[in-house]
Amino acid sequence: VRLLLLYVLTRLSFVTGADLIYKGNRENWIRFANSLKLKTLMLIANVNPSAASAEIQALSTNPLLILDNTANAYLRYPGTVGQSNPIWQTLDNFAGGANPFWYAGSTLVNVMNANNDPRRATYFDAEEGDTYVGQDQGVFSPTGISNISLNIIRPDLEDRLSTAAETNFFLAEAALKGFTSGDAQSFYSAGLKASLDSYDGQPGEVSAADKTAYINARGNISGLSVADAIKRVNTEQYVSLFTRGLEAWTHWRRTKVPEFQLPSSANLTDIIRRYPYPTDEISSNTNSPEGSLPLITPMWFEN
Repeated sequence: VRLLLLYVLTRLSFVTGADLIYKGNRENWIRFANSLKLKTLMLIANVNPSAASAEIQALSTNPLLILDNTANAYLRYPGTVGQSNPIWQTLDNFAGGANPFWYAGSTLVNVMNANNDPRRATYFDAEEGDTYVGQDQGVFSPTGISNISLNIIRPDLEDRLSTAAETNFFLAEAALKGFTSGDAQSFYSAGLKASLDSYDGQPGEVSAADKTAYINARGNISGLSVADAIKRVNTEQYVSLFTRGLEAWTHWRRTKVPEFQLPSSANLTDIIRRYPYPTDEISSNTNSPEGSLPLITPMWFEN
């Protein structure tokens, strides 16, 4: 992996249009790599802090991280025919550009409602009375449930691979847990602002007044206990991961924030933790587990 990354970095000075993420910006690729490394270290530190804390401390002072939205790792879509976001393409092909397929879940909506989060209007369509309503897990009845907004499902919506909000929230959590000597409040403030600003210039942009009100209400963790401060950081990170379902699932498995809801009438007794190993992988790879692990078996980074 390191050799491949080194090769990519040495070639970037010759690559512009073919680099769909950073247009040949070598320093931003280093920021992306370091931010991915930080994410990996935070997974390790979740179960073995002593194995990762020194490297997290070293990274926390490295200026080449994704720390503001100008360095976000986005795979952008022009939005033209054949080059549009694939989720939007599903709506365009099968629903004429409307959204009868995707609705809000109660886990996220309840968190955002409790905090009067202005990003609700970015993420979802309001129901009657200007309210936002999520569907409980395992229930399939969209009546009265908020649709995912076309602010989000649109032809040119980017794929978000790594963001300033995510990196700053990781650094805030690391400081709170004593992995680094950094200022948790500063990192948390930067993460919250980056998340609120991340739709600037796009449909659903959060107004300056709404940003200020939300930061005034949720932006200070210095007066909280360490446990409550970590929970707030983790909650805001979860909210910021909307459109990044796999990352949000990994985030929950690592932090257990927010509280997930077991789907009604579920056959399993816990939240799904993993995908099953394919049969051909088990039969051809001697290093794969024998047989398929139960779906509720915790991942290695969970505690």
